Amino acid sequence: MPDFHLFHSPGTCGRVTLVALEMIGAPYRVTIVRHFGDGPGDPSFGFGDSSYRALNPTGVLPTLLIDGKPLTENIAILFTLARLFPAAELLPIRDPISEGEALSRLSFCVSHLHPILTRINRPQFFCDASQEATERTRAMAITMMDARLGVVEPVLARQPWWMGERFSIADVYLQWVTEMMRTRGLDFSAFPAIVAHIENVKQQPAMRRALDLEAKYRADLEAAGIVYYPIYPSPKY
Repeated sequence: MPDFHLFHSPGTCGRVTLVALEMIGAPYRVTIVRHFGDGPGDPSFGFGDSSYRALNPTGVLPTLLIDGKPLTENIAILFTLARLFPAAELLPIRDPISEGEALSRLSFCVSHLHPILTRINRPQFFCDASQEATERTRAMAITMMDARLGVVEPVLARQPWWMGERFSIADVYLQWVTEMMRTRGLDFSAFPAIVAHIENVKQQPAMRRALDLEAKYRADLEAAGIVYYPIYPSPKY
């Protein structure tokens, strides 16, 4: 059995890997990594101190040590875990076509939804510092997010899960992005199937366990006097 050590911060996309580890059922350790820095121009921007950046020089989350070797980027971590534990059915690892479809779903989260989420939450990273520019950048990102969710909505309207009849880790990544948007005020009235999907994913046993763990991690941070959730402020749309 490989030795797993996850570097994570509650509420971030590292939750997807946390849920994957819960689905697998293998033992693992978690180190909670703090967020540092004020923005891309700050050399300390990102997550973690120098010891974490020795594992992941980009300073982003998550990082999963597998037998001491760091693996970064959610899509790579999730696909590796799916290959290592096919019985856990994280993804439909059966044949090249099924694997390609799984990678397509994960890539949609990584290359479409997640970057748009960042532009909505932190538009100042993508434009000059004026209020007009940040508001315009955010508004354009929200319009793009609506268009992307418009692709997902009919899929979930005709089938229970994003890849068909079976729940997969791709549902968890999709749920992380959409729940983040819903809790921050994005209008989901046009996306009832996505709203139902958000709630259905929350009821999955591995997700419930992961959310309970994150609540504990958050309480530990707050007890230590550390401000929780500094990377995603709550903008007003």
